[in-house]
Amino acid sequence: MGSMLSVSADKVAVTTQTDYCGNVIYENGTLSRILVDGGYITMSGTTPSYHYYIQDHQGNNRVVFNQSGTIEQTNHYYPFGMTFGEGIDNSDNRYKYNGKELDRMHGLDLYDYGARMQNGMQFTTIDPLAEKYYSISPYAYCANNPIRFIDPTGNEIVFLIRDSSGKIVEQLVYNNGNFWHANGKRYDPGKESLSKTLYATLEAYREIENSEDKVLKDQLSTLVGSKKTHYIEEGPIGEANYVTPYEGKTVTEEEKMYKSGEPMGTITVFDFSEKSKKKFREENGVEKSNFTTVVHELRHQYDFNQGRMYDNNKQGAKDPSEIRAVKNENRARRIEHLPPRIMYDGEKIKF
Repeated sequence: MGSMLSVSADKVAVTTQTDYCGNVIYENGTLSRILVDGGYITMSGTTPSYHYYIQDHQGNNRVVFNQSGTIEQTNHYYPFGMTFGEGIDNSDNRYKYNGKELDRMHGLDLYDYGARMQNGMQFTTIDPLAEKYYSISPYAYCANNPIRFIDPTGNEIVFLIRDSSGKIVEQLVYNNGNFWHANGKRYDPGKESLSKTLYATLEAYREIENSEDKVLKDQLSTLVGSKKTHYIEEGPIGEANYVTPYEGKTVTEEEKMYKSGEPMGTITVFDFSEKSKKKFREENGVEKSNFTTVVHELRHQYDFNQGRMYDNNKQGAKDPSEIRAVKNENRARRIEHLPPRIMYDGEKIKF
């Protein structure tokens, strides 16, 4: 039958502790790499080495080359992310399909999509938004159509682009500090003139994510991870900025829903024009920025999402929901070193 032999712990498993601090990665307490847009930096002592990605239209990292131009890694993918056996791999780069990290420990071969893990064919857990797409498997990756779509993490803040007739021609989803086209391509404000409001909204969201304000960051991340959809679009010049509930029902039905404290999706309309800012200044005695506007309406979006708009009495400075939104706005004003807002439509707010 043979004899039993003892095996030392170092022969059984290898433990690596990985800490993610924003875009900086430590392994076993030592700086491993710094992730940057378009590549990453590794350190040898205090000497940095730069590595760059060549990506395809879906954000897949196809080639990695170093600062000398030497190719370190090439990747070829099946449609759902599994890699071909062929290619060059003289690099420890783990960020591959869709730019996601591939965890190969113990042969798992799972891509980390943030909300869920993907195994090169499908997600390993159920879609938290599955009830919205009942005709699609809750494990399916991007509706089983990875040639046309990607799924940055799967949750939705959506910016609507309309043509001159008012028809919606595109919907861009916000995630991971960017808006994304339906084909998986990242919105590039330097090359695309889709909408000044889209760019201003993106700048505001990035300012929130780069700030130290945990309250605002929590509100934004809650909307990104919500089961509800929150639409944003550009409004007519000179009109007000506002948030309305949206569940695809009648106005009466939707008012009944939020009055009873039901969580709801929203449509937010932004007007960042100088005409709107001038009107605000005349009514409230202080300047407003695009950032303070986005943060004000963010509170309304968040309250609808959380089912907290039941106390909205539409009485201006006396409206509890507007008081919460102005308090939110004043958090943004502190970040931008602007004076606090104490008026609403010309009336002093009683905080």
